[in-house]
Amino acid sequence: MLDLRTSKLIIDGETGRRLLMIANELITNAFRHALVDRIGRVVVSLSVEATDVTMTVSDDGPGIDPDAPARGTPIVRELVHRAGGRILRESGSGGTALRSPCRSIRG
Repeated sequence: MLDLRTSKLIIDGETGRRLLMIANELITNAFRHALVDRIGRVVVSLSVEATDVTMTVSDDGPGIDPDAPARGTPIVRELVHRAGGRILRESGSGGTALRSPCRSIRG
């Protein structure tokens, strides 16, 4: 199941395009790795505070194996960097959450 949560959000086209690319990569990774052989939930939320937008993508999968190769992470890291943000990752037996605060909303 995919659950989208957001408040009213007004952003420029470039920021929107970058957020969509980041979301696409994170959602694809969640379904490919966390929910590959089971039914689960992926939640995407967007929040805004001043000129910062934070996207959080979380799942209820088994968590990220620290020994697994991180092929998708460099892609996401570069997309987030271009949006002026950073990646904050929490992972454990209850799933994974990746938060990406970005300073790229134009007033």
